[in-house]
Amino acid sequence: MPALPSTDRLAAGCAGRDGEVAGVAPGAAAGAAALLLGQVREQLAGSIGLARKREIGEVVRELGAGFLPLDWPPCFGEDAAAIPRGDGYLLLAADGIRHTHLVDPFWAGYCSVLVNVNDIVATGGYPLAMVNVVAGGRADRRKELLTGIAFGSRHFGVPMIGGHLHPDGEEESVTVAILGTARRLVSSFAARLGDDLVVAVDLSGSWHEPFPHWDSTSFRRPGELSAQLSVVPALAESGLVRAGKDISNPGLLGTLLMLMESSAVGARVDIDSLPMPAGVALPRWLESYPGVGFVLAVPPGCSPAVIAAFEEVDMAARVVGSFAGGSRLVGLSGGSCMELWDVARQPVMGVHGAGAKA
Repeated sequence: MPALPSTDRLAAGCAGRDGEVAGVAPGAAAGAAALLLGQVREQLAGSIGLARKREIGEVVRELGAGFLPLDWPPCFGEDAAAIPRGDGYLLLAADGIRHTHLVDPFWAGYCSVLVNVNDIVATGGYPLAMVNVVAGGRADRRKELLTGIAFGSRHFGVPMIGGHLHPDGEEESVTVAILGTARRLVSSFAARLGDDLVVAVDLSGSWHEPFPHWDSTSFRRPGELSAQLSVVPALAESGLVRAGKDISNPGLLGTLLMLMESSAVGARVDIDSLPMPAGVALPRWLESYPGVGFVLAVPPGCSPAVIAAFEEVDMAARVVGSFAGGSRLVGLSGGSCMELWDVARQPVMGVHGAGAKA
């Protein structure tokens, strides 16, 4: 097998001192490509979703002083923690909803279910049950919030079986924890050199204003949702996917950076190949939380089968790049390339893995 190029070498060869794209013949097309890549890089640098991940490493270091069984898989940095049980795993995850989303209590409640279901699915599992913690708020707003939770529970077919209420809390908040099961894991630590970078996303739907949320789920029939959310676990059980994450608040490229950091790999991504809804501007799409979307590391020979599995459930899936050595995310567009981020120089979470194995 020939040596795989490092993203460090690729980045050094394609970007000049001032960040301009080098080695590309001058012209309108090259100039437009360079401008696009520069805008993407600036957008990542100013991403609030990414900035909110920076303190995770400190939390992990503090919790590392606690107790973690040595025979359990690494959990910090995963979308859901995996607990070995029999011939499979129990999965455990929790998510709180940002206070800015509570301006729409029903939607905040619904999203508290959506994000947790996605975390279980992205780890290769099937959701089993949830509990919640709700605090503060007027009684009428709390009713709206709980109505959203109840709708999400019915819509995704995952029972909400308990929780805790702080009716006198000073600030409104909602947090949901979820339990799931898996036969085989999809890990954030398992991307390998030479893997294809596959993005799969449901492009159906519309924006849920005023949030950066692409709603592809609330109008779906439960059977359609179940089929979409069963694809990643089925691919994991077939050995076709071993690493990945669901696209979350840092957006598509921000989620990719988190996967790169955990797996200790670099990546190249063709911006022009990203699946996008028609009529949606690239900057807004890159900042969005899609209803159902995944960034996956797939062995090259498996990509056609993976893409076909998503297309069967009305999701767009494409190979948009690859994973390589180094620590840099290199963007490609129109024959031009530019370094977009270096997780060695600027960690996203401060949670590093050792995934760089060919």
